[in-house]
Amino acid sequence: MNRRPMIVMVLASMATLLVACMPAMDPPASGATASGPTVDESPILASVAGGGYRHNARFVAVNGAAYPSAVAAQSSINVWVTAADYASYTRISPDQTGSGASLAPGAMIVREVLDAAGAVGKLTLMVKGPPGYNPAVGDFWFGVTEPDGTPVVDNGATQMGKVSECFGCHIPRAGDGFLFGVAPAHRAAPGSTPPPMSGGADGGVAPADMGAPDVCGDFICSASESCDSCPTDCHCCGNGNRHGHTGGCDGNEQ
Repeated sequence: MNRRPMIVMVLASMATLLVACMPAMDPPASGATASGPTVDESPILASVAGGGYRHNARFVAVNGAAYPSAVAAQSSINVWVTAADYASYTRISPDQTGSGASLAPGAMIVREVLDAAGAVGKLTLMVKGPPGYNPAVGDFWFGVTEPDGTPVVDNGATQMGKVSECFGCHIPRAGDGFLFGVAPAHRAAPGSTPPPMSGGADGGVAPADMGAPDVCGDFICSASESCDSCPTDCHCCGNGNRHGHTGGCDGNEQ
């Protein structure tokens, strides 16, 4: 008697029973994988490409003038934060602890690290991820980019995500949302003139020395763009004035 067909039938029946008894598994939620929540890096990098954060109404400058870096000699810092998180962020001061402040998921902090000549050498970024993304440091995503927003690669590793080198400094600041903030003496009032780029004033059209690409949709009204060719970047009011982002018109403009 050939037992092989019978054994195959028995094994197939057992497999069917096992599958029927297993609980149904929901697919990962949007922005999550089997290993946990994730952070979409594409819009983060898009917001800093070519200095776009300087022209986007979503961001506000925290300081009025560059101030000395506490960790890098001969360097100074400018800080930008998402406008919706300005109030929470400015509750935090580097020389005090225990503010109890905490930023909401999606909050973003952009730090310009300037060299001794005042030119932007790199950007360091922090974005508050979804709950559970990075519990060790308040669910923050970290990034380091070139001034134009290109991610920095160090020893073959792109400096974005759960950058462990950043943990040591931020873990002791758990009582302040894992952040250092900006000292009150260096802060500027919301809506004040942003700190200028090296080499001159920063107007509604991106300065040539920023190296900003002429990309429609980056919220920078570059010299080659116009109200007609890229209304998203070059919002124009009734008198033809160009604006560097999609904000409203000024007082007497229509």
